[in-house]
Amino acid sequence: MKLRFTDAIENLLGERQRGRQREGPRGNMSDEDPALTIALFEYESIRELLILGNTQTAARFNYLIFLSAAVIAGSGAIAGGSAMSAAARLAVIAALTLLLTAIGLLTFERIVRFDIVRLEYLAMMGLYRGYLLERAPQLKPYTILPVQRPGEPRSSWPVQSALSNLAHATALINSAAMATATAALGLLTLRSTTYSVAIGASTLCLGVLTHGVWQREIRKAGEAALNRLLLSRATLKVESSQSQGALSGR
Repeated sequence: MKLRFTDAIENLLGERQRGRQREGPRGNMSDEDPALTIALFEYESIRELLILGNTQTAARFNYLIFLSAAVIAGSGAIAGGSAMSAAARLAVIAALTLLLTAIGLLTFERIVRFDIVRLEYLAMMGLYRGYLLERAPQLKPYTILPVQRPGEPRSSWPVQSALSNLAHATALINSAAMATATAALGLLTLRSTTYSVAIGASTLCLGVLTHGVWQREIRKAGEAALNRLLLSRATLKVESSQSQGALSGR
């Protein structure tokens, strides 16, 4: 069975606690060290929120995939076997793909936004992991992933986020849907296959480029805000140390 990081910490501290109990009754661990209890609880809470967010994001992407397949099937059926006129078929296909584009843009925005939230969760987990490793330095040789220190910029994890791949796939789906919609509208208004194909290809390239710039700007702003928040922790740490020193002096 895989042993989680917090389980290893609790096992190590449990051994210490049993050793103390052999020396004499001193109360339970929560009464002796409430800071450790809170740190473990916060770490597990953040980890569960991260798992829940990943699950919800994957569900949104799967819904977009299902909707895209339905739009493709419906558009194919309308284009091939419908009794409507050519203009009506093109209008319906354009409407379906525009609806898919709107839903895809919302999905893309949610995925990119949660990728920033994921970085915040990882930073918070890194802070608590650093605190727990300070409490149990015997585990430091077995730690591979970086920890976060108060007052330091965000530590980069040596793994790529799967959400970036989902965002790229969503960008392609949105761009293809926009290209199909503009090509259908171009064919409906201009009555020229060459111009409609050119419009659709241009829209596809422009859509991919726009999604890339959008994602990069959101991530850049989110990482800057997160680094400012992490750097502000150093001031809080100094103020906390000064407060504790003043209380001990009394």
